[in-house]
Amino acid sequence: MNFRQWVRHHPGLFVAFLALAVSIGANIVLWTILGRLRSHVERQRERLANMQRLADEYAAVKARSSARAIASGPGVLRATAVERIAQEHGVKVVGMTFVPPVKVDDRVQEQVLSLSLPGVALPALRGFLRGVEGLDPAVRTRELRVGKNLRDGTLIDATVKFAVYETVAPEAR
Repeated sequence: MNFRQWVRHHPGLFVAFLALAVSIGANIVLWTILGRLRSHVERQRERLANMQRLADEYAAVKARSSARAIASGPGVLRATAVERIAQEHGVKVVGMTFVPPVKVDDRVQEQVLSLSLPGVALPALRGFLRGVEGLDPAVRTRELRVGKNLRDGTLIDATVKFAVYETVAPEAR
């Protein structure tokens, strides 16, 4: 009896063997895919752990930097200093407003200076921002809004808020 004759005499058994072979093949494929997925998940876990480590290091560096900036005490964001830097970079300051200090926590307060800078060139604005932030490590650009100047398309109108973080004196607490 050859294979064809056997299949004709036992069609149910042939279908069962065929189903068994297909299921074994499918299991092999699925186990292969599952193994690849497991190794991919492990690689992603390692990447996540590395990213978490980097985030923790960044937070520690940022905390040390903020502590240094707070400890140095600003006292440098004065109208005269900002106007001097504006003149050096050819920036015209129209409005300058000091917002009342806000306590960040028990020992730190934030002082905000708001400026309006109409018709400024981008390189001059960049130099002005760097100059003001260079006054002290505690001075940071908190907000920058830029819009197109309607009179001259090559210039921009900007509104800038600088923040200064300073320690609160013990008697002021």
